[in-house]
Amino acid sequence: MVVAGLSVSGLGACGPQESGPRTPTADTVNEVDDVIDLADAEMLIGQRFADAEALAASEGWQIRIVRLDGEDLIVTMDYLWNRANVEVTDGIVTGVISFG
Repeated sequence: MVVAGLSVSGLGACGPQESGPRTPTADTVNEVDDVIDLADAEMLIGQRFADAEALAASEGWQIRIVRLDGEDLIVTMDYLWNRANVEVTDGIVTGVISFG
């Protein structure tokens, strides 16, 4: 069977697949100040997004908007252990949805 010029048997030959989310190890945890926990992320709530983003960067992690003004956004399924996914309403971080 041929699909878009590639044989189905050749689709698996694209390289190794990761089996799940990346788990922090002793080596990777040292790359940032700390793995994000709920207490860290709660300090973002109530701040303007730009200020929250700068604060997160100063801590060695990042944030991403996954819900904007009540609408869920389309986001990638990649997992970053040092990222908080947040809700923003009228430019203000109003909640922490998840980590990763």
